[in-house]
Amino acid sequence: MRPPSFQSRARAGLLAAAILLLASNLRAAITSVGPLVGEIRGDTGISHGLAGLITTLPLLAFGALSSLAPRLGRRFGIERTLLASMVVLVAGILLRSSGPVAALFGGTALLGLAIAAGNVLLPGLVKREFPDRTGWMTGLYSGAMGGMATVAVALAVPIADRAGLGWRGSLACWAAPAAVAALVWVPLARRRPGARPPAQGEEPAVGGPAKATAGRSAAVSGRASASRKLTPPPATRS
Repeated sequence: MRPPSFQSRARAGLLAAAILLLASNLRAAITSVGPLVGEIRGDTGISHGLAGLITTLPLLAFGALSSLAPRLGRRFGIERTLLASMVVLVAGILLRSSGPVAALFGGTALLGLAIAAGNVLLPGLVKREFPDRTGWMTGLYSGAMGGMATVAVALAVPIADRAGLGWRGSLACWAAPAAVAALVWVPLARRRPGARPPAQGEEPAVGGPAKATAGRSAAVSGRASASRKLTPPPATRS
């Protein structure tokens, strides 16, 4: 078995970084709301019930998309679906902070759908791409997810008050790391849906599936021809 090529190692490193970046965005947009609920209510005049809905909507989105996300992953490819989820997350965060109360709830629902797709598809991607390091990678991205969620809670009020951005600016700032994650996923999403990268030491098929199939057929034909040559002729009667 040949050692992994530089290209395969580079892709694995890029994929690991993309997974950690995506995971770090799966909680921050939600946990940053809690410390700002009082300011949101005071500015928009919504009731306690509607304020609670801001944190409940993402959970409802999780349930709504959890069964659909695997189908999207199979249809479009996991990498492309995760890239789309980061783009939708950026759009949802910005919409939530755009001003009207309807946008507040619409953006919250939208970012909840994006986060739900990441929650469902990310574990399967880790198992597929890192079969020998699944536990290690799962621990890393879970740590990134929880760590950034804590940071979002800690920074929500300082960004809103001390930086003078208000609750809208404080919530909108989390679109920046989500946009960075989306950019990192762009080269990974160019892979064909259902395509499997060559394993370590495996030579990729040159010329695509058709040429690979032709090569296998030629190999089978060659073995059959060699077998016929090695078979002794039948004995003739005297």
